[in-house]
Amino acid sequence: MNSTYKNRRFIERLRFACNGLIQCWREESSFRFQILVAFGVIIILLILRPPLIWAALIILSSSLVLCAELFNSALERLVSKFDSIPSPEIKAGKDMAAGAVLVLTLTAVVLGFFFLLFILSGTA
Repeated sequence: MNSTYKNRRFIERLRFACNGLIQCWREESSFRFQILVAFGVIIILLILRPPLIWAALIILSSSLVLCAELFNSALERLVSKFDSIPSPEIKAGKDMAAGAVLVLTLTAVVLGFFFLLFILSGTA
């Protein structure tokens, strides 16, 4: 496979990645909402100053949700080329990608709940 994007200099590949983030920000309201939530989480972590393991778990969880949304958006963008052809396989693939975002989001919420219990228990 010979792609025009392969074997480029690091700075060029970094620019491609940043362009993808910007495009997702501009076009996906879910991604914008999740970015705002992630910033809110970071502010809460800075205020509460939990043990590093909690901060790491929460930041990792938030990052995974954002990555899943990026993959979901990319898949939807690629599949949209075939949207004119009704296909149960395409719908199932899009639904599964959205399900992955949901699973990670629910995991992040559960982690946040456990974090809240930890903080309220006074062991922090």
